[in-house]
Amino acid sequence: MKKMKFFLTTMFAVLLGVTSTVQAQSNTNMNKVISKTETFKVWGNCDMCKTRIEKAVKEDGASSANWDQKTKLLTVTFDPSKTSIDSFGKKLAGVGHDTEKYQTDDKTYNALPECCKYERTAKSMTTDYICPMHSDVHSDKPGKCPKCGMALVEKK
Repeated sequence: MKKMKFFLTTMFAVLLGVTSTVQAQSNTNMNKVISKTETFKVWGNCDMCKTRIEKAVKEDGASSANWDQKTKLLTVTFDPSKTSIDSFGKKLAGVGHDTEKYQTDDKTYNALPECCKYERTAKSMTTDYICPMHSDVHSDKPGKCPKCGMALVEKK
């Protein structure tokens, strides 16, 4: 009888410990911030542009930002419950850089240093991205093909 009582007490303690651990893990998972990574085109020319672009989106809530001078693509990681791609686009236009959706005003653009003055044309605002495997898949921004998952490439 004593062995049975001891066995039941031990089992109860083990179950209580397992339940506590599962609850702790559930609470930890609920507190994790969901982050999102997006890539979009931002016009600029030089290292000064890179610094200005990355600083602007970080001030607007991006946890990380990387602008590629050659491709003009900005990759940002952010919490979508706190900020958005639209917000980044507006912020970038405010500091002198056109995006696919937002264009800076002439006064702000003209205030940029000479090395930062990129070519502003209507064509630069409408880039076409296609899937290398599916010629019928088009997008006005970089992303992935909905059919095969390959990265969309800029149409030359």
